[in-house]
Amino acid sequence: MIWSASHGPSLVLEWPLTKDGLEGWHLSRIKDCDDTPIFLSVKNSQMVFNGYGAQKTCNMLFEALLSPCMPTFAVCEDSQLWNRVKTEVFDYQEIHLDLVNSTPSILQYFPHPHGFQWNPADSTRVQWTPSKSSGIHWTL
Repeated sequence: MIWSASHGPSLVLEWPLTKDGLEGWHLSRIKDCDDTPIFLSVKNSQMVFNGYGAQKTCNMLFEALLSPCMPTFAVCEDSQLWNRVKTEVFDYQEIHLDLVNSTPSILQYFPHPHGFQWNPADSTRVQWTPSKSSGIHWTL
C-alpha cells in the first residue's frame, strides 16, 4: 500500500486492492440501507475512493449518468446502476492518468512555468494568462 492509513489504495496503481475494497463498500452500503447522497458517500470514503474530492466525484457521477443526490443504497442495490459506477470509477482514473502523462501535458493551464507569481509591490497574487494580441498578460 502506498498511501497513509487514512486513505485507501491507488485506484490505478493498486487495482486488485481497490477492486476488493470497492466490492466490500458496495455490500456494506446495501446492508446499512445508506440513504446518504451518493456524492457524499463517495467523497467521504477515502479508504475506497482514494483522491475523490467534490469535483472529481461529481465528474465521475456525471460520466456514469447518475445524479449526485441519489441515495447510496439505491445506486448500490440496482445492479445496472452499480455497474455504471464501478466501471466509471476505474475509467475516470485511467483517463485522468492519461491526461497527466500526455506530452505536452494537456493539463497545463498556464503558458508560463510559474503560473502564479507574487507581486511584492502591492502584495497581491498575479497570474499569467494568454492574451489574443500579445500572447501573455498579467491579471489580478
